[in-house]
Amino acid sequence: LQEELQRIRNIVWNFKDGKYAGAQAVHLNAELENCIPLYVKSTCGGKEVQIMWSLDSTEAEIQITQDAFRQIVLNLVKNAVEAQTSDAAIMVASHHFANLDGRLYAQFSISDRGEGIDEKTLRNLFTPLTSDKQGAGRGLGLSVVAEILKSFDGQIKYMENEVGGALFEILIPL
Repeated sequence: LQEELQRIRNIVWNFKDGKYAGAQAVHLNAELENCIPLYVKSTCGGKEVQIMWSLDSTEAEIQITQDAFRQIVLNLVKNAVEAQTSDAAIMVASHHFANLDGRLYAQFSISDRGEGIDEKTLRNLFTPLTSDKQGAGRGLGLSVVAEILKSFDGQIKYMENEVGGALFEILIPL
């Protein structure tokens, strides 16, 4: 809990100052395995959520801060959990590297069994205050994720998965 509070404090200060600390070597699979179960438990609201893993057998070292990486994962997990009512599952996959325009990235994805994202929301998906959820404080998570990734030369892409749910693919430089 203390570690998560410090991580959140760091993110707030970095946003306030308009910067992020320099990238570090973060082990992709180890971080996913460490934080996803914690984030599912903290966001599930008593709902039973199955985590399905398909991680590359080779560990990738990505260039990002641990705080930034965890904020990305937290936002994606929170959205995936909230998008589902019953028979909830989150699918997590990683690939050691992807070559995009001659640059090497590690790739991971988080997907769900929800209903996906409607066309209206999809048009402005990574902009602040765009959400198909109800209530206050909605629509900042994905814009924060996109901004964090941009600051580390990473990328995010939305796709619909094979069951019609949301799938977010993230690329972070090796």
